[in-house]
Amino acid sequence: IVYGWKIYDYLTEYTRMGLKYSSSESPFRLFTKNEKCGISPTYPQQFIIPRDMSDDDIEECSKFRTKERFAILAYYYKENGASIWRSSQPKEGLWGNENKADQKMMQCISETSPKGKKSKYSFSDPKRDEASLHIFDARSMIAAIGNKITGSGYENIAHYPFAWLQFCNIAHIHPVRESFHRLMEACNDFKTVTSTKWFLTLDKTEWFNHLACILRSANLMAESIRAGRTVLVHCSDGWDRTSQLSCLTQLILDKYYRTIEGFEVLIEKDFLAFGHQFKLRLSHGTENGLYGKDFCPVFIQYLDCVYQITHQFPTIFEFNSKFLADIAFHSMSLQYGTFLGNNTKDRKAIDVKAKTTSLWSHMNSNKEEYKNPLYNPSAPFVDEGTFYPDTILLRMKLWEEVHMKWMRPSLMAQNEAQMSFDTPIDYMMYL
Repeated sequence: IVYGWKIYDYLTEYTRMGLKYSSSESPFRLFTKNEKCGISPTYPQQFIIPRDMSDDDIEECSKFRTKERFAILAYYYKENGASIWRSSQPKEGLWGNENKADQKMMQCISETSPKGKKSKYSFSDPKRDEASLHIFDARSMIAAIGNKITGSGYENIAHYPFAWLQFCNIAHIHPVRESFHRLMEACNDFKTVTSTKWFLTLDKTEWFNHLACILRSANLMAESIRAGRTVLVHCSDGWDRTSQLSCLTQLILDKYYRTIEGFEVLIEKDFLAFGHQFKLRLSHGTENGLYGKDFCPVFIQYLDCVYQITHQFPTIFEFNSKFLADIAFHSMSLQYGTFLGNNTKDRKAIDVKAKTTSLWSHMNSNKEEYKNPLYNPSAPFVDEGTFYPDTILLRMKLWEEVHMKWMRPSLMAQNEAQMSFDTPIDYMMYL
């Protein structure tokens, strides 16, 4: 049996990326002052920050970002030295508050950008092309402006003149939850599934619109990284849409994350270690379940985006759709300890590694079930290891293994009952 709790080690993963953080000449360093999660309760105990940021600077930064989620390194792209950083929204408020430590942090991050070096890419938008730091705010501009009323907001580019800001227009948890409810109702109603208005009903759920918007934003982030611009991504609190975009961009850029082991490491790093609230968002152990006020299938939505990509590029992933479907199921089953709690601090408090089994132990002990027979990591249409998913709704496909999990046996039974063929020719005509 494979011991799943050892699948991810943050220092091993940063080394695999090609990141050199121990050298005094490196622009990065390891921050170790969050051992008791005192500075940022929802962050891991250790993470990578710019070398020029002192420990006091980090404490000041934490005060200017919601939930104390200041910018930390998520991914280093060794092909050109660009990187992905993640945070929460700044506390600019209605009065345009400034924070010198946060400005210094953004300046240091921008200086790690290899803009123009080893890059054959440029942008038609001169502001985007000139900026060394590309900030992707997952929200709409209206939503970000609305958050100013509560004392938060978004980056005022006048305070960060080296940056370019892009709003991604990804819906927040409430519309996504409602969309998911409509999808579940449609997919689990026999009359709806078998009616002539099925596609109209599916369209009204708006589920595919949400997926397409997320994938478009991930494509833009990947373009920036490949062009040698360092990226900062955040939403409101930096643990929902931020995790989706960070993971999908890395999946587009790095073929390691398209392997079984790599995909597990990606989830461990960007969803689990960086504080996506599984307990809260998937309503673990609550009476209201899928109808709780904080429920939102953010992680399921991310897996569905990955499913869409595997459907478009069936040869570049080591794993099959059953692998994704089983992860989706067990993120809610509570059969394994992997997705318990809301963050590293929670899981350490309940000692999940000693008291529960990791989902990866099960999956990696049964790898043959999850292998994609079409896997070809050297697919000729993948440009330098990178690809860009198509985001038009025509290319979106319903993930039946998950959304119709309980309906499929009934549909199969009905089909079998209707299939009575007198001759082999009738059967071939049916096919």
